[in-house]
Amino acid sequence: MRTCPFLILLASPFAHAADIGITETTGIGLAIGVPTGLTGKWFLDPGKGITVHMETRYDRAGLRVQYESDIAELGKDLNGTHRLHLVGGVVAEVGDHLTRTGVAAGLGWSYRLSDAPLEIYTDIQSAIFPVTQSFGVYNQNGLFDYVGALGARWYFARQSSS
Repeated sequence: MRTCPFLILLASPFAHAADIGITETTGIGLAIGVPTGLTGKWFLDPGKGITVHMETRYDRAGLRVQYESDIAELGKDLNGTHRLHLVGGVVAEVGDHLTRTGVAAGLGWSYRLSDAPLEIYTDIQSAIFPVTQSFGVYNQNGLFDYVGALGARWYFARQSSS
């Protein structure tokens, strides 16, 4: 009997959540910027998780898989908590004239609402693409590039506080 790796990937954060006592385990949302697309996050521990971005920019589509870690709580107000986080990981892009693979790292800010399982975030990252293949007369961005977006994620598996 074969087990679908995708189902294991989705189920493992839920199984681990009870052990570490976090309130959210998985989130999905949208990001707008450079690039624009869908975003997901799976918590590994409170304040640490894996983010996945399926995105598009200009004439190409991309995938980012990154580790995200809170580094500071910037403050709380009546509606939520402001946090600063580091993010870094791998990036792959495929387009009409360009295919490239590289790494990106940067800094971000997030605002987690206390009354709803919603996070608003932004991050900016520098990227380097050592593996780049151009299929036309130009290489659109070269070896170095940036990634920056404003997004929102809705979280599932929120436990009630009782």
